[in-house]
Amino acid sequence: MAEVITLPTVEEKKEVIDTRPKTLEKLIIKANDIALNSSDYRVAKANTHNIRFNDEAGITFIADEDHDIRSLPISRYALGQLSTKVGVPANYIEKCVRSGRIDLAQDNVNSWLEDFNKDLLIREHNGRVRGVLSNKYSICDSHEILEAVDDAVDLSKYKIKGSFLNEERLHVRLVGREMLPIDGEDLFAGLFLDSSDVGRNILTVKFGIYKQVCTNGLVIARAGGTLFEQKHIGITAEEFHEGLVKSLQNIDILTENATEWVRRAKHRDNHWSSVSEYEDDIEEFVAYIRQQTNLSNESAHKVIDLMQTKYEDNRWGLINGITEVAQDFTLERRLELERIAGNLLVA
Repeated sequence: MAEVITLPTVEEKKEVIDTRPKTLEKLIIKANDIALNSSDYRVAKANTHNIRFNDEAGITFIADEDHDIRSLPISRYALGQLSTKVGVPANYIEKCVRSGRIDLAQDNVNSWLEDFNKDLLIREHNGRVRGVLSNKYSICDSHEILEAVDDAVDLSKYKIKGSFLNEERLHVRLVGREMLPIDGEDLFAGLFLDSSDVGRNILTVKFGIYKQVCTNGLVIARAGGTLFEQKHIGITAEEFHEGLVKSLQNIDILTENATEWVRRAKHRDNHWSSVSEYEDDIEEFVAYIRQQTNLSNESAHKVIDLMQTKYEDNRWGLINGITEVAQDFTLERRLELERIAGNLLVA
């Protein structure tokens, strides 16, 4: 029987936002530690003469920098990047590896690598490949981004209320210290920052709203809420710093707008549905929520239950229900649902 292989990867753990108290200084120290334990290698005109998928479900390659032969394990995400680049379905290659059919994975990946002949950037951390990228990728890593934030943002006005940082991605929630002037709400405006050292997501800073008691967050991507957005192509830490400083000038007007958006959402109107309007057919409201969010039937019912027992029977209650349910999911899906909630707020 073929041996089943478990790919070593942080993605096997559920990525969640850590809400324990942290300072930007501590995040910078951790990001610098990641950088110190990482290396980058270039493989020019990659083909099977200088890079191969090996029989240990990792990659063997010859780096241009020193021409040494290295054989390293590879993360699930990096294997997906390599597979996609050479034109093989990533899910198929992972399935081959997990079922112990490394020979099939090798045959597929290496056959397409034979005539690949494109430059690759191999990003390594602690002896494992964390990313396989093209030569167009611009390195602007988490420690550089956090140091730019440290310099550009007046940290006397913000606290870190949530963060996630590892060798693959960065997410930070900087939340204002002054509560929004809305009766009965513990809401704070803030900056939600996302990036990745290996191309998992683009570099963004979005305006957001944070509900302190429930640690709910919603991300405003529309109406000027995207303060900075840039792919890791042609970007430098200096350009990010400049763009961030410029975009922060919009925070005051966005905060004023957010206050009005929330007040409006707390009042029923004909355009937005409430639970009470669907009392005769609650499944119709479930279908409405699922259409907006792509949540499961069970999660949509949980949103409705939260509206009825914890929040309000209006659009604001729906938004809060979605952002609380979002905490049940991985970081990627949570951020997606929080963006959806933000869109519902400003629509």
